[in-house]
Amino acid sequence: MPSISLTRTHTHTLHHSWFVPVQIKWHGKDRIAFLEKVVVGDIGGLAAGHGCLSLVTNEQGGILDDTVITNVGDYVYMVVNGATKFGDMKHFEEQMASFTGDVTMEYLEDSMQLLALQGPGAATAIAKLLPAGFDLVKMPFMSGTPTTLDGIDGCRITR
Repeated sequence: MPSISLTRTHTHTLHHSWFVPVQIKWHGKDRIAFLEKVVVGDIGGLAAGHGCLSLVTNEQGGILDDTVITNVGDYVYMVVNGATKFGDMKHFEEQMASFTGDVTMEYLEDSMQLLALQGPGAATAIAKLLPAGFDLVKMPFMSGTPTTLDGIDGCRITR
């Protein structure tokens, strides 16, 4: 992929669409307690299949990154920005080292791909790949569900 400036990326996303692949799964019985230590929000209050926009914070409460977090049920799914993912993961590892609970971070670099399609053209573009009868318009904001995408089973779509 050719190098593209942050401004051009943002402008393109606002007018068309853009792909941004970065994802983490959180496991362990204390994953909620850990996440509520490193992000802003009531992660424990999320119903299964629902998510929220949040901020990754440092020990002083300063903002390191923004994130989308979804309660999948048996794990918590997190999306962070590609440009900051390695710094985010280093921060998470440092925080896990001092956390006494049961939590593990699974970085899904190659085991599962993320297609983050954003912008006003996103719904039209993704609708062509969804199964017949899947109504993206009726899908609540900040929710997710398993689906088939362009004939590929085991996909998850989040709005």
